[in-house]
Amino acid sequence: MNWLSISLISVAMFSLVTLIDKRLIVTHFPSASSFNASVGIWNLISGLIVLVFVLPIYGVPSIQAVLICLFAGFLWAGGLSLFFYSLRFEEVSRATSLWMTAPIFSSWIAVSFFGEKLNTMQWFAIASVVIGALMMSFKPVEGGGVKFDRRALLVLSLASFVTGLAFVINKEATNLTDVWTTHGVRNISMGLGLFAFSYKKGVISDAYGVLKNFRAMILFGFAELLLASIAAFLVVVALNMGPASLVATVSSTRPLLVLILGVSMSTKYFNVLGETIDRDSLLVKFAATLVIVTGVSILALA
Repeated sequence: MNWLSISLISVAMFSLVTLIDKRLIVTHFPSASSFNASVGIWNLISGLIVLVFVLPIYGVPSIQAVLICLFAGFLWAGGLSLFFYSLRFEEVSRATSLWMTAPIFSSWIAVSFFGEKLNTMQWFAIASVVIGALMMSFKPVEGGGVKFDRRALLVLSLASFVTGLAFVINKEATNLTDVWTTHGVRNISMGLGLFAFSYKKGVISDAYGVLKNFRAMILFGFAELLLASIAAFLVVVALNMGPASLVATVSSTRPLLVLILGVSMSTKYFNVLGETIDRDSLLVKFAATLVIVTGVSILALA
């Protein structure tokens, strides 16, 4: 498989993870901090497990490689923490859309500072995906018109910038060491970062109390321990094979699947997410989705 196929598989898995995370944060966890801490602890453990197996095979990487991997993980932790926080007050489809404008930052950083080259059609595709993602953040209001949620825009724009930088730094890490070592070291740093950003008195006991609930434990295990772990590794593989700017752009198609799945899980008869599915909201979301799909289609052919 090429980097595009691997990226799309990762997108599909992360889309499902995003929806389950929304359900966990809103329904089971008392705060975003307790959820962040739980995810952080798991990433730390999984990173250590990976390194135990791969270091005897690939050897210890250089100090430079380790530092860059650690920095990448710290950035991922920052972006994820901000995104998880936004899910407390924003619809998952809109939050994902704003967060996934990261390619505009990834592309600018990769081209300006790391020597990546993009042709005109690829720039057009990136712009299309980002415009579509921004369209998804519009909220129709009664009486006509649309509005932005300023708090969501601020938090998720910052999350997008940090995540865009994370893609580029992660790409540089794969240039210096193998994908397994990159994944392991990055996960350790990401786990420590998530835990540090979310730590406050009582956060561990809150997380432990939630995960004693069988349903919450099953959802968390399926989403974070299984799907997210595989999807995160696939991102590293895709970055090793393809340009950071384009891998980030494909990742921005996540709002499409989140929208489809989110709407299907917010109907009158099966409402577990509470997404807005009135006519005006759906028209805006589907128009934005069409723009995103157009951009990715161009990217695949460019």
